[in-house]
Amino acid sequence: MFTSAGDRVDQARVLNSLGATAYAEGDSLKAQNCFEQALTIAHQQEARQLYGRTLRGLGDVARTLLRYTDSERYYREALTIAKELDTPAEQGAVLRRMGELAQVQGSYDVALDCWFQALNLDQRLEHPARVELEAKVKEFVLEHHLEAAYERFCEQYEIPHV
Repeated sequence: MFTSAGDRVDQARVLNSLGATAYAEGDSLKAQNCFEQALTIAHQQEARQLYGRTLRGLGDVARTLLRYTDSERYYREALTIAKELDTPAEQGAVLRRMGELAQVQGSYDVALDCWFQALNLDQRLEHPARVELEAKVKEFVLEHHLEAAYERFCEQYEIPHV
């Protein structure tokens, strides 16, 4: 069915979408399988943007499966590709996830830094994803008494207090 190069890239896109759906439904192993197949095809077809987005999905799965080293590696590579080829929104999506990974590992300053970088990239002031991240940052700062770090990051990234 998928025979030409364009068809193979479309197949990888479908697999990536199936992986994202499986992950959202809580089936991490199915998601991992779909993402790995998509990654292989994206690599073979030199579809770097899709490769990066698929790495983000694998990072999510690895984080869920508590494979933090793998998750960090996937996210770092996804961020590198996103900075080269993708939109600020995709860069922000990877940074948000890197922040979540840092949070579960207890690296609260790193989590805040990632989230502030994501906010700095996201200029959609009233967009639901930005509003949600701003609320998450506020709650996180209060919960973990990170007011000094919060002030430092607001100043560093020239972001008004969210």
